[in-house]
Amino acid sequence: MSKKKKKSLLLRIVAALALLVVLLLVLSIVFINNILKGAVEKVGSTVTKSEVSINKVKLSPLKGELLLDEFKVGNPEGYKTDEAFSLGRVFVALRPASLLSDTIKIKEITILEPALTYEVGLGNSNLGTILDNVKSFVPEESADKPEKEKKPKPEKEGKKVEIEQVQIKGGKVRLSAKLLGGAALPIPLPEVELHDIGKAKDGAEDDADKPGMIEASAMILNEMLTGAIKAVGSGAKDLLKGGKELLESSGKAALESGKAALESGSKAAAESGKAALEGGKAALEGGKAALEGGKATLEDGGKAAAESGKAALESGKKLGQGLLKSIGVGDKKEAEEK
Repeated sequence: MSKKKKKSLLLRIVAALALLVVLLLVLSIVFINNILKGAVEKVGSTVTKSEVSINKVKLSPLKGELLLDEFKVGNPEGYKTDEAFSLGRVFVALRPASLLSDTIKIKEITILEPALTYEVGLGNSNLGTILDNVKSFVPEESADKPEKEKKPKPEKEGKKVEIEQVQIKGGKVRLSAKLLGGAALPIPLPEVELHDIGKAKDGAEDDADKPGMIEASAMILNEMLTGAIKAVGSGAKDLLKGGKELLESSGKAALESGKAALESGSKAAAESGKAALEGGKAALEGGKAALEGGKATLEDGGKAAAESGKAALESGKKLGQGLLKSIGVGDKKEAEEK
């Protein structure tokens, strides 16, 4: 084969390889989001031992940005609410070059508006059960522990993770409707902020001691769930305190109202009794006046009748004398008397 033909064949091979690389890059960009979605769901399910689903995953390799949308974690077996918690949006800013290394270096993870539901179960809660599962993956602070008490590390591990900062903002915990008799009480979730996950404190770079994806996820969820359960305890305490204060306030108001009504009723009864007493006194005085008036009338009537009788007697006497005189009885009597 001539040199010219060999050169032409070599150029064709290089062109084919370049085309293959471009095709692989295009395919990786198209499918990488689905691959990441499946990987994150698998890690989440492993840590929480509950079903995990993500609506959308979007990676921008050149910008070093990853977006997780609608990250939902279902409830453990035996709980009735639809889900244990959901993370509204998760933003991850990473260093793109580290994706090809053994340690993925993440500058920041920001979780916005997580919504958790607290449901009481038999001897535990849904969040408490998930927290127990998560704690089993949190690396132990074993620097001061004897070597025999340390957990053995697996021989083969995946990529390590180093995270500079984690922030969880705007979260709320809702007590289940059953717990509050139909109401849904939202309790603010304390903000969570973590720093330097996987970074050696003395500055040494030992990848063997760095957490993997599962351990790093467990550390973040551990802080969030611990804060949520503490917030529920504090919120329930405040709710009971508020109910007690409301009850005391209502009882005091009712007592004051009853006391005022009693005082008002006693005063009204006293006023009515006084008015009745005054009325009786007035009636008594009226009766006395009527009696005096009747006595006066009776005396005046008797006196008038006596005077009338005396006048009638005198008139009768004069009439009788006149009559006797008219018939001569009076002259005869007068003659005899003479």
